[in-house]
Amino acid sequence: MRFALDRLPTDPVLLQKMLLEMADVMEQERAELTAAQATVKAQTLRIEKLEHRVARLLRVQFGRSSEKMDIAQLRLMFEEAEAPEPANDEVTAPPVMKSARKSSGRVPLPAHFPRQTVDHQPSPCSAGCNGPSVQIDEAVTEVLDYVPARFRVIRHVRPRLACRSCEQIRQAPAVDLPLPKVMASSALLAHLVVNRFVDHQPWHRQSVIFRRVGLHIDRDVMSRWARKLAWLLAPLGERLFAYIREAAKIHGDDTPVTFENGGAIFDHGSGGIVLLRAA
Repeated sequence: MRFALDRLPTDPVLLQKMLLEMADVMEQERAELTAAQATVKAQTLRIEKLEHRVARLLRVQFGRSSEKMDIAQLRLMFEEAEAPEPANDEVTAPPVMKSARKSSGRVPLPAHFPRQTVDHQPSPCSAGCNGPSVQIDEAVTEVLDYVPARFRVIRHVRPRLACRSCEQIRQAPAVDLPLPKVMASSALLAHLVVNRFVDHQPWHRQSVIFRRVGLHIDRDVMSRWARKLAWLLAPLGERLFAYIREAAKIHGDDTPVTFENGGAIFDHGSGGIVLLRAA
């Protein structure tokens, strides 16, 4: 409030009223100034946080691979940026989460694994009485065992029968194999494909593994089988792709892959694997 000094009222009551009004205006302006300063402080802090996050994003995009982070970390970072600031300057301590006590006992073996019981009978009585014994308890010790994968040959026998009365010759139809004229069952083909595309075992490495047990399957043969299976499973792939296209959001990833051309050691080609996921 501005006024001329030569125009001040001479009446003490009016002068006191004017001073009170001026004090109220000054108090209101002081409160507005304090609120504006708090807003500027909060906005400045937010700008600094956003600048820091932008710098981190630039390092993620263009920095070394050791500085990169996954999508979950990026999402968490933006959620922290959008979090509202506290109304006052009081700092509240974050809640302390009690760490779960680790169990000192052993993890039980999976119940769906088959069990083979080995019965260990104790030695006869040391007194030599040879009397009858009654079981009062037992101690059980479970040991996890591994049976190495083994191959087997399934012989499909189709006898040809001739009827002596009508002289009719009968024989069961040929076995319907996944790949015609290929001596491989569906289980073996599934094993090869899972090892190659899920466990990332190249064809030549699988060939070496099979050779240790006396089975010789060339990697070119396994590659041809995989191509035939891809054609056989094409309808399933088309149905999965149609299901993905129906989603509101699709996540995609293109991973470059280097592969051998089958020639010299350094004869390599390049390709890619495209992964799609419906969100």
